[in-house]
Amino acid sequence: MRSTIDGVLLNDTFSPVIHRFVVSHGGVCTAELGRAMLSQPRLGAAAATGVPGSPEQVVEAYFLERERHLSEHPVRVLDGADRLLERLRGLGMPLVCYGGLERPHFDPPGRAWLAG
Repeated sequence: MRSTIDGVLLNDTFSPVIHRFVVSHGGVCTAELGRAMLSQPRLGAAAATGVPGSPEQVVEAYFLERERHLSEHPVRVLDGADRLLERLRGLGMPLVCYGGLERPHFDPPGRAWLAG
């Protein structure tokens, strides 16, 4: 399963966690699984994983796995992202950040781009 959730500006901290989480619980990551999970409410995505337990338990376990992953692979800005954003800002292009992650996910790596 490959995703561009963080993708272009930040390292992907979404797909690797899902893969590790699903596989560690005996599942298989496929494109179909990704489509069933992405852009879904948390409980619906949890149910789609096929991981045993209630959706609430799966969500809780997933976020524990995510914390472990982030301690080993912190969020970082990809090479060249700063130059791209400087160029776009110079052209007067607005930067829109969207998705289901809270602002702290982007701080401090994206902090300089969030101002102004």
